[in-house]
Amino acid sequence: GVQTSSMPKEGCMLFGGLFHITDKREYEYLKNPAPTSVKFEDVMFTARVPGELRFTIKNEDGSPASLFVEHERMAHVVIASSDMKDFFHVHPLGSEDSSSYNESGVFEVPFTFPRAGTYIVAVDYLTGIAHRSETRVIEVGGSNAQEQTAVVYQDSGTFNGYDVRLRTFATLAGEPATLVFDISKKGEDV
Repeated sequence: GVQTSSMPKEGCMLFGGLFHITDKREYEYLKNPAPTSVKFEDVMFTARVPGELRFTIKNEDGSPASLFVEHERMAHVVIASSDMKDFFHVHPLGSEDSSSYNESGVFEVPFTFPRAGTYIVAVDYLTGIAHRSETRVIEVGGSNAQEQTAVVYQDSGTFNGYDVRLRTFATLAGEPATLVFDISKKGEDV
């Protein structure tokens, strides 16, 4: 993890020096992997009834995509209610390594939706060095409905003694966006 050249090149050291790529062809492959997509199984969900989200992440030819572990998991699932009152970050079973994923090609997430209504489910993963995120809207049935008015969150505030500020840059619908969170406590950056 120590720079030894006055002319470092992109791809020379990745992820804080976790691995070193010396072959430009390998780096270009990892930088521009084959297109992938998330395919969800269609399942009906009812509020407060345990269920299971099942999905695969596949290459264009239908084969399971080559995924890399990031933040200790191969896939992360974020679930948010349309009224913005429920937010969950969950991990598929067996997503901490590739052994179970490569055997079946299927990710399974046991989950119980707390209320009826619309939820967005985002699957985040890393293929090559490309971060990917795909979403799906899920309608959950049942009698415990979400509220009609969504919560509006401020772009800054204090939470449990931490001052948090969100900054965004030229966001466009349907395009990747960079979100920057500044976090400090008692005037010191965290």
